Parts: sequence; structure tokens; C-alpha cells
Amino acid sequence: RPCTTPNGENGALSSGGFCVPISYGTNCLLHDMLHDPNCQNRLNSPQLNGFATSSPHMSRYCFQAWCYVDRDKCKRDSSQEVLASDYFFPSNDTSHASLFYSYTTCNSSNQDWLDYQDAKARLDNDVLGGISLYVTIPASYQTPYYYK
Repeated sequence: RPCTTPNGENGALSSGGFCVPISYGTNCLLHDMLHDPNCQNRLNSPQLNGFATSSPHMSRYCFQAWCYVDRDKCKRDSSQEVLASDYFFPSNDTSHASLFYSYTTCNSSNQDWLDYQDAKARLDNDVLGGISLYVTIPASYQTPYYYK
């Protein structure tokens, strides 16, 4: 789905609702550092020299270059590791299972990303048994005053 990025470029809307430039993933770059909200939130945080949110450090996968690849051409006569992407389509949408990416093509390792995904899955399942809670706090909410 087309969209406009925050800096005015034509972009594509991810399945998570983030708008990335049309060039996203087309060459070896630190795409996560540039566009992943997890990496961006830590980068833009005013605390600890720009590296603070719930964790004091940016995830290691933010520093790994990757690109989208043609799975058939990339895997032919090579040991390149290719992973299926669900960035633009939900993981349960098998009709669009033709988008693949590779860290090894860019001389990087996908291990940091896989470690992050495993940790996130464990956390998602551990907290409230995997149930998600969505809450809304009114904008006019103010902390209660306590008097002695």
C-alpha cells in the first residue's frame, strides 16, 4: 500500500503500519537502524546519550546490514542463508510468501535478529500467558493529589 514517509518520500506501508521508502531493502544497508521503530526509539531517546528506553542498549540486530533477495538466484550454487519476510504481509498470509531477505548477502549475520525474535516470543508468551492488553488513558488524566 502506498504511503508518504515522514520526510516526504513515496513509500510502502508495512504490515505493522510503518511507512518505509520504496528503496527499503533494495541494497545492503542498516535498514533496521534507519527504519525499525525499536531501533529508532532507542536512538531518539533523550536519556543515556540517546540509547535508552526499557533497555539501556540498542539491540544488536540494529547494526546488521541486510537486503531483499531473489531466493532462487541467491540460493543457487551458494551457501547464502535466505529468510522469508512478513514485513509487508501478515505471517498468516501465504499468498504473498515471495519476499525474502538475507544478511549473509551483505556480509552480516542473522543470528542477532533470530536471537531478538526468540527473546521477543518468550517475553510475549510469558507476560500474561501471551494475552495482549490494550488500554487507553484519557489525555486529561492527572495524577491524584494526596493530602495529609
